[in-house]
Amino acid sequence: MNQLQKQFEITLKINDCTFQTIIERSEEAIYREAAKQLKLKILQYQEKYSSVAKNKVFLTSLVALEYALELIKLQNEQTNNTAKISIEKMNDKILKCLSEVK
Repeated sequence: MNQLQKQFEITLKINDCTFQTIIERSEEAIYREAAKQLKLKILQYQEKYSSVAKNKVFLTSLVALEYALELIKLQNEQTNNTAKISIEKMNDKILKCLSEVK
């Protein structure tokens, strides 16, 4: 399969905005699910903040903030897990060296 067959143009509609982008065919489901999740979150915020429900920029900003916070939390968690693994490896090496000294 050549490069053109691996990629295609997808059209997504989010918050009254329609846009097209070229993606890998293998990522189509991910893009469609992401657009679906954004639409659902926007609807949740429309219900929660009915007084500004028509302000699409405000609602989209709230969704963007929520997802950015989730991403940062995941990145911090990953960093913490990586640090923990490194510390455990260093600890194992120290313990091995100390056991050899005895």
